[in-house]
Amino acid sequence: MANLIKPITSGHDLIALAAKCDLTTDAVLDSTEVTKPLPHDKTYLILLRPADMDIGHWTCVDNGKYFDSMGEGPPTK
Repeated sequence: MANLIKPITSGHDLIALAAKCDLTTDAVLDSTEVTKPLPHDKTYLILLRPADMDIGHWTCVDNGKYFDSMGEGPPTK
């Protein structure tokens, strides 16, 4: 398990980690790509960040349930 602990900063890193953990991810998105509600039967990794910034943090939507490591609720816009 220690070999999985490292700073994860890209969608490619998250896809590789999901594969190592035998998890399915349907899409990796930037928050600016989400323009309408997502289907509830899939799993998405979403980078939340303001459009004018290069940094943000990762969240997950799995079968319609929202997960944020910082404990925030889903964005409203």
